[in-house]
Amino acid sequence: MSTPINRRFTESKTPVVQQLDEHRYVAAGLSGMGIAIGMEVGRSAAEMIGGKYSDRPG
Repeated sequence: MSTPINRRFTESKTPVVQQLDEHRYVAAGLSGMGIAIGMEVGRSAAEMIGGKYSDRPG
């Protein structure tokens, strides 16, 4: 049985960024630090699914 992702803190207190299957990804477990580290976790997730991140508009 898989571990539920509805905990506030992960056991290691590090974010989880992983591919669950061919069409599902998860970026969670920010342990209350979503504002501070959410962009970096988002970049990691985007790279994982093949997106490109640019901090410049256009």
